[in-house]
Amino acid sequence: MKITNKLLSLLLSAIMILSLFGFSAFAQDLCDVNGDGKISIVDAKWVLQQVAQLRTLDEAQTKAADLNGDGRITVSDAKGVLRAIAGGGDEESPSQKAEDILKLVNEERKKRGIAGLSLSEELNELANLKAKDMVQNNYFDHTSPTYGSPFDMMYKFGISFSTAGENIASGQASPQEVMEDWMNSDGHRANILNPSFTKLGVGYCDGGIYGTIWVQMFVG
Repeated sequence: MKITNKLLSLLLSAIMILSLFGFSAFAQDLCDVNGDGKISIVDAKWVLQQVAQLRTLDEAQTKAADLNGDGRITVSDAKGVLRAIAGGGDEESPSQKAEDILKLVNEERKKRGIAGLSLSEELNELANLKAKDMVQNNYFDHTSPTYGSPFDMMYKFGISFSTAGENIASGQASPQEVMEDWMNSDGHRANILNPSFTKLGVGYCDGGIYGTIWVQMFVG
């Protein structure tokens, strides 16, 4: 994938600005591209150089740079390293939770020879709306009193699909915990491993009867 020199320059400038902030606890084993035991602006530069085809990462470096687990090194992975550099807190944002879940989903699919999913910002927005709706309206169900079924909701917000699905969960404290619960459920696991799906959206909201709400939306 090629990016322009202007874009590369802007992203590198962003690295220098973000380096003024503290480092977060975000997935150091993923972000430590150069293998020196820490996350620094060097790691971000290496990812951007790979994206710009100015550097060729080896297998271990590529694995550390592939933050979303889709088998490619893209600007999205570079942004993840920038977030790690600019962090400063242990609490993950909803977007970081989404990327962590995408990584775990793609690991499960890869084990079984199934193509990875890509993260959709539009589906993320819908999944977050659904999670918030469950908290605000005090229910836990695939059918929303506000938006109808997941398919109704996708149609309403202009999401095109040939096939689609939704997973929901409540009470889990981390992406790892909710993924473990979903994988231990036949129906939820079937969605995660469905080869006809190509895109994923992830929603999260604090609240509800068990304290947290998680949503996965899939389309193909």
